[in-house]
Amino acid sequence: MALTTPFIPPPDCSIQDLTTITTTSYSTAETVAVLLSDPADPRFPECQPSNWASAPSSSRFSYSPAVCPRDWLAWSIATTELQAETVTTAWCCHTGYTLEPYPAYTLLPYMTQPCIRTILPDSSPSSTITATRSHGTGPTTPFTSGIALHAPWHITWREGDRALLSPQPPIPRASETIRYWVPGEAVDDANTNVAGDEGGMDERTGLGLGLGIGLDLSTPRARPEQPQTITEHGVSERLSALSG
Repeated sequence: MALTTPFIPPPDCSIQDLTTITTTSYSTAETVAVLLSDPADPRFPECQPSNWASAPSSSRFSYSPAVCPRDWLAWSIATTELQAETVTTAWCCHTGYTLEPYPAYTLLPYMTQPCIRTILPDSSPSSTITATRSHGTGPTTPFTSGIALHAPWHITWREGDRALLSPQPPIPRASETIRYWVPGEAVDDANTNVAGDEGGMDERTGLGLGLGIGLDLSTPRARPEQPQTITEHGVSERLSALSG
């Protein structure tokens, strides 16, 4: 599917399903609350581009040529060879989330590299998130701490596609990866890795309340603050922070 301008879902789309996952580290099991936009939720297709439900399940989160949805960031932008052509690829995560390319745990079967965000306890009532169980049919409950997840979009474009896309995405130089890009803004050279750079992914510190693929359009898009560096096992660090 092609999306040449940023997709904007209906204004009432904010799917916040509550579940839990159990992880084991050093023989110690932990149960962590997870807030996610679940594609199995019957409300989910209504918040996606047209024809999303009729597309093959393996390609529902892949778009070409395409740009990220509004209020999302593009992560891990790099060129690659696809069917003897050079294309640029990126992963899109909602503002406030970080792409986790090497999760230490299999969080959910269909999210091999999720968009993830840690929510820590906050004493401010205005920051409390309300979640529901059973895809919106169960009781509501405050979500005060845990992990928020959503599936990233995978977008690709060829150099000849750039004139069709708005905002025009960058094309990284050979052997370079742009860690993240705020659509419409210039690429920050500090966010560019060259091949062989083993530096960790960057984690944005903003914790907007728009969650998952169901966007909360009342949350303004903001330029991210200087990210914090995390290791490739960032999920493990997040779980440790929550359990500590």
